[in-house]
Amino acid sequence: MNAIVSIRVPSSLAKNLKEIVQKDHFLDVSETVRSIVRKRWLEWKDPTTYQVKKLREDIKEVVKEKSKLSKEELLLQELKRIKEMIEVEK
Repeated sequence: MNAIVSIRVPSSLAKNLKEIVQKDHFLDVSETVRSIVRKRWLEWKDPTTYQVKKLREDIKEVVKEKSKLSKEELLLQELKRIKEMIEVEK
């Protein structure tokens, strides 16, 4: 079943939705609204499954951040090593 729904939103909400469009790479505001509605519907429909999915996404984000930090640490160590090599050659 397909349905077309027309809604009016305050200009501040429209501005926030446009920012989400840019940040999350949606095509337009309507796609953003559909995504938000779908997420809330899934949360309401099956809260346990939604919580598991949310935890999975949170864990992925933490692992990604940890990986990023370790890469930055490796880069810093390598730069320090190069600096020391340059200082020794002087």
